[in-house]
Parts: sequence; C-alpha cells; structure tokens
Amino acid sequence: MRQGILCALTVLLAAMGGGCQMLFPQVNTRAEAWEGDDLSLGSAAGEGARAMRVPAAAGATEGGEPAADAAAQPAPDRKILYTAQLALVVNNVRTAIEQSSRVARTLGGYVEHMGNARVILRVPGPRFHQALLELEALGTVTDRRVDARDVTESYQDLELRARNARTALAKLEDLLAKAKTVEEALAVEREMTRVREEIERLETQLRSLGSRVDYATITVTLTPVPHASRAHRAALPFGWLDSLGLDTLMTFNPCH
Repeated sequence: MRQGILCALTVLLAAMGGGCQMLFPQVNTRAEAWEGDDLSLGSAAGEGARAMRVPAAAGATEGGEPAADAAAQPAPDRKILYTAQLALVVNNVRTAIEQSSRVARTLGGYVEHMGNARVILRVPGPRFHQALLELEALGTVTDRRVDARDVTESYQDLELRARNARTALAKLEDLLAKAKTVEEALAVEREMTRVREEIERLETQLRSLGSRVDYATITVTLTPVPHASRAHRAALPFGWLDSLGLDTLMTFNPCH
C-alpha cells in the first residue's frame, strides 16, 4: 500500500510536470506584476495553456467528428485594460481636484489617491472615454496619454492554470485519504502545500487584473495658471509707486 501511494504521487507529479513549481514555470506570481506595462505571460506553461484551447483540427472535434458551426459560437468577452494620464492647467488646483473627484463618483467610480496637485481616479471601463471628456473640460490640456490593452488571453491563461491547480489539489486530497503511514502523509501534504500556495497566488493575480479591467485608471496632474508677467500688470500713475509694486501698497499699514 505504501509503495502504491508513493507511486500514485509520483505519477501525479509527473503529470503535473514535476510538481507545482514545474506546472507553472517562469510565472511571476506577485500580484503587483500586473502593475507594469508588460502583461504577457510568455512562459512555456502559458504556451501550453493556449495549446490546450486549440481544437485538434479546424472544423473537427477531438473525436474527429465535424464541429458545430464555429460562426454560431459567441466570441469571448474581450477584457480591455484602459489607462490614461492627463496634465491640465487650471485656475484653482484645489477646486479642480474636487471637480475631478466628482466626475469619477458621478460615473460610478472612486478616488484611488489624492495629493496636493495630483489625483488618481478609477472609473468603470465602459465610461472611460466619457470620463476623459469631462476631465479635459476642467482646464487646458497640456499633455494627454491614453493606452488600451487587450489582456483577454492573459486572463484566460491565469484562469486555466488556477483550474488545473485545483484539479491537482483534489487528486492530492484523495491520495492523502489513502495514506497509511506518516511518511506517505507527509509526502502528499508537502505537495498539497505547494499547490495551495500556487492557487492563492494565481487567484490574487486574477483579482488584480480583473479589477484593473473593470475600473480604468486615470491619473490627473494639475498646474495652476501662471501669474501675469510684470509687463501685463496695470501701471500705477507715478513711477515711484509703480516701483514699489501693487502688492506692497495693498499690504501697507501706516499704523506700523
């Protein structure tokens, strides 16, 4: 029985490609990996995941029978990740920040970060372009950078890997129930721990990527309108008054 359990575990690990770590080679399992620009998984496991979704032959099922009309099959919902960076010159920075926040909330979004002259907004993906139009109307646009990225394939790869890992975990649980010795149980539990950790990491990535798709990110940087130059100031009637400057005269207190 002992050798049977160990053999079964060996077969399972071989099917997994040498354990959980081999099942997902070169996968960046950090949630913040999705914060960068490169959303391509680009690993051997990713290529394998994509291959698993390709039919054996065009127009045929795995059993060799003609497939149903492919055109009748609905296309998967595309997952588009929108980001934008806006730079605006405004009359009043504080007022513009409040107005920007109101735009996001009105469209069903929220404020992710707010600073002295910078605000990061999250708005529902379908309302991304509407949000841009309303934000640009708050001032003069000096810089505008918009990016739209299709991450459907990356999301599907993550889903497939998580599903395969859960299947592997269920098989390991069956092996654990059949273990007759401590050595057998420990061997199975070690692999179960690895698979559970991988499932947790993959699900974290799925939630992070899904959130960024559902809510587009717009970063707005605000700059106040520059003060009028000396050449455009109203001239005072006397030269010596003009040399003092209007600001100095307005704050002059003869009682001191």
